[in-house]
Amino acid sequence: MMLTDTADFRNPHCHGSGDTWDKLDYAVMPRLTPALAETLVQLARD
Repeated sequence: MMLTDTADFRNPHCHGSGDTWDKLDYAVMPRLTPALAETLVQLARD
């Protein structure tokens, strides 16, 4: 499952050699993870 906000169109480092861990937004990840998990649960039920 890939959840994207179209970063590959806005971030010149996306999927390139400059795409490193230090460029990730760790403050946002905890907010997105529960939503993604619930989405997967809902998809598994359908």
